Amino acid sequence: MELYRDGVSRRLARNRWLFVLYLLVLTLIFVASLIKSVACTMPHFEAALLLVERIYLGLAVLAFLLAFRLPWTLTRIQLERYDIALEQQRKNSSINS
Repeated sequence: MELYRDGVSRRLARNRWLFVLYLLVLTLIFVASLIKSVACTMPHFEAALLLVERIYLGLAVLAFLLAFRLPWTLTRIQLERYDIALEQQRKNSSINS
């Protein structure tokens, strides 16, 4: 059971980092929109806007690619929980018999 917990903990930690990556992308999109509104009056912000847009686009592609693994990871975690509960139930029923 402890081995199962460690594996699940590592997989969930990776999923938390994926969530943080999504939040970072959203933050950069918000920052880019702020820079864009300022860049209309101050042209020297154009380079900063271009840099922020390239960074959030790259991170968004990375998050998108990493997210393909997410459904299978969550399914595997749930199936492992089910298998452990089923095994525990079998052990309990054999003890009671």
